[in-house]
Amino acid sequence: MWRAREVIDRGRLAALGAPEPPAIAAEAAASGIHAVLHSRLAAAGRGGFRQLLPEFMYVLVLPYFGPEAAKAEMHSSRS
Repeated sequence: MWRAREVIDRGRLAALGAPEPPAIAAEAAASGIHAVLHSRLAAAGRGGFRQLLPEFMYVLVLPYFGPEAAKAEMHSSRS
């Protein structure tokens, strides 16, 4: 999971001009996504994970680029 956190936190470099997210943002996003996937798998989930992508993208983009960019990414992930 640490590798995921490092990849997600690269958004900090790309978010020029945006308010800097807290240092824990990447870890929280990666951990949250991991927890959702784990709980769905533990509940004998066998599919439907692709439908979670838009919401995951929102969670990932929000702290780095703000709510408007997060909404746009969520909507573009649905198509």
